[in-house]
Amino acid sequence: GVSPSQIAALSFSNTSVSELKASWADLCHKNDSSNTGRAGKDAQPVPSMMTAHGFALKTLKRRGTRFTLLKDSEAKQLLKKAINTLKKKASRKATMTLISKLCANTLHLKLFLDAISVATARGKPLHELISSPRFEELAPYAEIKNLSDAISRNYKQAKKDASKVDYGDMLALASDE
Repeated sequence: GVSPSQIAALSFSNTSVSELKASWADLCHKNDSSNTGRAGKDAQPVPSMMTAHGFALKTLKRRGTRFTLLKDSEAKQLLKKAINTLKKKASRKATMTLISKLCANTLHLKLFLDAISVATARGKPLHELISSPRFEELAPYAEIKNLSDAISRNYKQAKKDASKVDYGDMLALASDE
């Protein structure tokens, strides 16, 4: 068999990682209570249990990859900058108004960032996701759908110019060999 220390159990939430650890402890206790609670060299091997982002961070640190993680507030500012860059290209007043509304709505900016992350992870254009049920709250911005891919490109360039990565970038960097 495989030693539990050679197993990695990954999840996307800290809550589910905690549940995995508790389940593992319960399983070990039920199967062999004599090993429960031992420390040091007699400790039972356990799988590595962490979030996917924690695993990516650990992988990048082990490789010596240098990066600076983008804070949520910084991501929103970079997205606003990316959006405002396109205001000049917006030919219609209604489009400029929608762009201004998006920049003023913190929740929609966050959702737009999520859509960019999902689009990047799936290798799909952003405009396809904006009109999907998952991002229905972005429906009012359907008119700027034709600018969404340009917004996404500008945002990615703004991150690069700032030498920052977001969580999605971190996962992608960790999976690159």
